[in-house]
Amino acid sequence: MQTPTATLLPPVFFAASLQFAQPFSYGFTIPSYDAGNAPAPAPFILSTSSRPVTRHRTLDLIEEMLASKRGANRREIYIKSLGYFLRRFADKNPVISEITSANIEAWLANWTGVHYRWTWLNRINTLFSFAIKRDYIEKNPCDKIERPTLEKRVPKILTPAEAGAVYRACPQVSRAWVVLCLWCGLRPSEAARIQWEDINLERGTVTVRVSKVRRFRIVTMPACAVERLRPLAKPCGDIAPHETTLRRAKHYMREALNLERWPQDIMRHTAASYHLAMTGDAGKVATMLGNSPQILLTHYNGVATLDDAKEFFQVTPPPPPPTPRGRKYDHAAVIAFYGGCKSYKKTREHFQISNPGTLHYILTNRRFPVFRS
Repeated sequence: MQTPTATLLPPVFFAASLQFAQPFSYGFTIPSYDAGNAPAPAPFILSTSSRPVTRHRTLDLIEEMLASKRGANRREIYIKSLGYFLRRFADKNPVISEITSANIEAWLANWTGVHYRWTWLNRINTLFSFAIKRDYIEKNPCDKIERPTLEKRVPKILTPAEAGAVYRACPQVSRAWVVLCLWCGLRPSEAARIQWEDINLERGTVTVRVSKVRRFRIVTMPACAVERLRPLAKPCGDIAPHETTLRRAKHYMREALNLERWPQDIMRHTAASYHLAMTGDAGKVATMLGNSPQILLTHYNGVATLDDAKEFFQVTPPPPPPTPRGRKYDHAAVIAFYGGCKSYKKTREHFQISNPGTLHYILTNRRFPVFRS
């Protein structure tokens, strides 16, 4: 194999090559000025912004932010709520760079409740924080707005008698979901995702795999919850029925308590208050609920008494009224069994049923007969 060698050219070669070099032209002439006709220097302007202002549409920025949060695996219910709030705000404020603190305060003035204004300000602040990260704007106008102060409200909970009435009024197909929410403290969305395979009745535990805080946890169920789940247990499948059936169950539960509207998270508030009053261990109850001890003590400390907690965890569903053949039902027993709910009276009057046994079957299974003429 030959080794390549470098050939050195004599200096005469470079001198000869310069004789054939042509002058290079840039295609334009650089003007030359004398001292008399030189133009005045341009004034120096100090810009207040490091980049030009661009008129970005607020709605486009909202969609970009929602897509970014979906990519970050944020909860879909949070993304939908955020989009619902901000799209309404974008209708009145179409250009993100033209929104000022006065515009935001004028928007917040449309809402009377302190919690509504606090929620709106948080959502709008999220939008402007995202715009700053993407270099669409430089300042957040929400920083100049004073945040409303939220008053500490005592959470509404169910009494032991009301808890029993809610359980009895609920259709049997939805009772397992009610037990997990009311006595175990699961969030409604968590209980709706529980499978029967996640429940161990022998150990008295339920495994929560999908939660709001995205943490896996094992919840120890009280004895009264285990006894209520035993007759409802199945080898596999979903605990909760379809969402439509759950809405119907909430209607019956609201009717049993004579409420026009079902209070949000009232079953979870009830479970947290009675568990804390019963055990007195904020760390243990917080682990069961998937919260922090600070939040638990702030919201639920002292809401329930120990005597009410003992009665709450000893609540057992009363046996159904007897159904002897050849004898008439006692209407008072049926009414007492269902806690005086309106469904009994409506069903009796609508279908003109005088046999309480038939009424008991209808109210228990929620299957209404169809009469043909």
